[in-house]
Amino acid sequence: MPSTAQPPHTPTDLARHPHFTLPDFGYLPPAVYRSDIDAIEHDCRAWIRHHLGDAYPDGASQERFIEHDTTLWKLLAYPTARHDRITEMCNWNDFLFSLDDAHVYASAEGARNEHFDLYTRVVNGEGITRTKSGSPPRASPTDSSTLSIPSPTAPAPSTASWKTTAWHSRATCPIRATPCAVTPRPCRL
Repeated sequence: MPSTAQPPHTPTDLARHPHFTLPDFGYLPPAVYRSDIDAIEHDCRAWIRHHLGDAYPDGASQERFIEHDTTLWKLLAYPTARHDRITEMCNWNDFLFSLDDAHVYASAEGARNEHFDLYTRVVNGEGITRTKSGSPPRASPTDSSTLSIPSPTAPAPSTASWKTTAWHSRATCPIRATPCAVTPRPCRL
């Protein structure tokens, strides 16, 4: 502990430890804050309680999940998104994190067996309804009456199709319509 006679962080003291200086990030835009963040977060938490209740063994487990503030992450990341779009994004985000938690807290084989059908149905754009005995079916996060997010599209049949978006091997760049110097190469806009 440094003595009170000298400041705790002198230049000599700092030189003994690895350190770095961050550049000036003056080009970053100013922070933006949603004025309706509390209302949206409240609505999304209600959505979690209503639609994802069956993903947790009890109410306490669900409340622990809600305390992770997965909704808040999207609200802070997309502060200018329309109200309806950010609500849908938050619901989908919470749904995916909820599926992840269901696997983390289950045995590997049990989670794989129990949720394989759910994965298949999500990938195919079908609805998911899972009920506990004695409870009524709940609306699915992929049900069009619950959310207006379009169904996922099927991946292209060719495994090489991803190359057309990031790489190309034609004489002319498909994005800039100019000859490419080296092919294949990443397209730099």
